[in-house]
Amino acid sequence: MKKVFLPILMAVVLSSALPESCRAQLFSIGLKGGACVSSVVGADAGSPQTNLGLAGGAYATVGILPWFTLQPEVLYVQKGWKESAEVLGTTVEGDFRINYLEVPVLAKFSLGAVVKPYLAIGPYLATRLGTSAKFSAGGVSVEGNLDELVKKSDAGMIIGAGVQTPVKLSFEARYSYGLGTIDDSGQNLDIKNSALSLLIGYALF
Repeated sequence: MKKVFLPILMAVVLSSALPESCRAQLFSIGLKGGACVSSVVGADAGSPQTNLGLAGGAYATVGILPWFTLQPEVLYVQKGWKESAEVLGTTVEGDFRINYLEVPVLAKFSLGAVVKPYLAIGPYLATRLGTSAKFSAGGVSVEGNLDELVKKSDAGMIIGAGVQTPVKLSFEARYSYGLGTIDDSGQNLDIKNSALSLLIGYALF
């Protein structure tokens, strides 16, 4: 856990030792949160439907150039998918969720001086926190988990775009795509995470 929060903690300590004018240019610490619309893709993913979850956490921006910053983040992200199938003439609805602690490191390219639109791209690493599976049919529901079927970690890429306002608020849309399968059933199935997140951020300083 120390390794996960090290980038943000370093930014906090360093920024507290700098004058306020330098701090505003070099470092920013903030919070962000929003919605995550996710599913799975791949040759063995079948015909999944999207699932709606939450995403939120903390971030730090480290200024390199006036138009280029690095942004490590620590986020709690709910991913998953829904699926339906006919079983003995009855429609069975499945709701599958995977909760992750996700650590992206993004390169941000900004334009403008007051209102700053930006592009962001970079990798993420994620650790699985928990899973759930709910099956519903004919008014009856059964709940379980996917712990034995889903890998404990995931990695992928993020690309996004947003705008930073002069009142410390930011608005961003980002797409994340898993680079490896999440299947841990032993069948080597090609199933990857795919998610679109809409986030609002607030810079604390």
